[in-house]
Formats: sequence, C-alpha cells, structure tokens
Amino acid sequence: MLTWTGDIPALSKSLNLSGHNSYKACRFCMLKGICHPSNNHIYYPSSTIYNIRNHDDTINMAKLVGEETNKTQKDRMTKETGFF
Repeated sequence: MLTWTGDIPALSKSLNLSGHNSYKACRFCMLKGICHPSNNHIYYPSSTIYNIRNHDDTINMAKLVGEETNKTQKDRMTKETGFF
C-alpha cells in the first residue's frame, strides 16, 4: 500500500496510534506533547525541532509495545511511543 487517507480518528485506529490528544500524537515525527496542569489538555511546543519517524522506527516501536506482556510496562510504553 502506498497511500492511506482518512480523518484523524480513522487513521489513528488503523495505524494503532493512541489518538490526536495524546503525548505522541503525530504519525510523522517524534514530537512529544506537554500536559497543561489546569485543564489536562495536551499541547505541543512550537519551538521544538522535530525528528521525523522513519519506517524502521515505526515498525520497531510497534513491535516492542505489541510484544510486551506486563500491563503496567505496556501502558508506560504506550504513553511514551503513541502506539498501542
């Protein structure tokens, strides 16, 4: 498959990403969001230099999360990587 289109919830579900309001919501880069303390929304700093995800990084992160058997560890990895 060369191209996949859809709205954000559909793409998140099809790519096993955690969604657009998560710490690692971008499917193209490694940008990490910051939680605002008063309203619990995730914001993304605009002055950050973004590291683009490549195919191998994406596959390796998804495999690591998928193979984890400890639920606590898997939840932590999901928050850190954006994959579930």
